[in-house]
Amino acid sequence: MRLKGKRALITGAGGAIGSALAIAFAKEGADVAIHYKSSRQNALDNAKLCEQYGVKAIAIQADVSKTDEIERMINEAVEGLGGLDIVVNNAIYGPQIDIMELTLEEINRTFDTNLRGYYYTGLCGIRQMIRQGNKRGWLVNISSISSRAMTSTYTHYGATKGGVEATTRGFAVAFAKYGINVNCVAPGCVATPTVKNMFEDPKNADPVLSRTPNGYIPEVEDVVGPVIFLCTEEARAINGQVLDVDGGYVIQGMEWDMSDEMKDFRNKLEEQGADILRKE
Repeated sequence: MRLKGKRALITGAGGAIGSALAIAFAKEGADVAIHYKSSRQNALDNAKLCEQYGVKAIAIQADVSKTDEIERMINEAVEGLGGLDIVVNNAIYGPQIDIMELTLEEINRTFDTNLRGYYYTGLCGIRQMIRQGNKRGWLVNISSISSRAMTSTYTHYGATKGGVEATTRGFAVAFAKYGINVNCVAPGCVATPTVKNMFEDPKNADPVLSRTPNGYIPEVEDVVGPVIFLCTEEARAINGQVLDVDGGYVIQGMEWDMSDEMKDFRNKLEEQGADILRKE
């Protein structure tokens, strides 16, 4: 058990990835505070599953877009677990909306949850670790390759994830002297139950699979493993980093299956580039 005796708060732990994280932390010996906003029954069920591994598990309801509720969540986690050693920011909001239809209300809700919520939850959690006199502590932010692989319907979401990755680097620098490691895991498309159902239609799956060198969509467990690793002493020299878990999607570049029109366009670009080099 690599996390025996550790106390972890995981936000958004009523969803697919958060649920798997909570159970994985329990398997590794950590006591777990399971945060949820509206998935109460899922959170309670997850707490029971965690307790089967001989650890303490509590469920905490909070809206992490609100700073006062974040403070209450941290306090309840500390009271319930006796302290805090690990925070995993996983709660998200961000429906896909065409940028021409995107409202200020949606922008604010996305930023308040995904960026300000992550920042303040991480800050409050780390301050608690320092007040406790912890010699070591860990914050892992769950980002997304959407911070770099943009789509026109996810600009608001991608912007918040870019901010999360900047926050990760900033916190890593600021809190390293306290023994706190801050890192980020950035999944691509993950085979959650919702995605699996959507990808039963090859028309939905092919655009992603054709750009993924590994040839498959990462499973939820593929995200969980790196998060656990980053909270262990095995990863003590890893700080301020963003780890993509996407099967190579982001690095694929232009080598996916292209239409003839796209191939012609790429070839023209390459020819133009060669002409410029020759002129130089």
